Amino acid sequence: MGPFKAIQEFHPWLRDDFKPADDLVNLNVEEDAALRETIPQQDGPWPPPVFTHGDLSASNVLVEGDKITGIIDWETSGWYPQYWEYTSA
Repeated sequence: MGPFKAIQEFHPWLRDDFKPADDLVNLNVEEDAALRETIPQQDGPWPPPVFTHGDLSASNVLVEGDKITGIIDWETSGWYPQYWEYTSA
């Protein structure tokens, strides 16, 4: 994986060999075609990547009293699209 120079390079890697899992999604031919039509929209202009934690949740935030004292578990952090933290939570 990566590094990628732009998000437009990241998205094709992310959807490489896109095949809906039969046990998770049962798409008919029309639904599959409609889903695949959305793929080019992912390649539109994107703002530059941002640095994100990758797993920011309450269990990874250390608090003492009313102060944040640390954030742990940075192994999935990196430069990702702005939406990444929201969609990977």
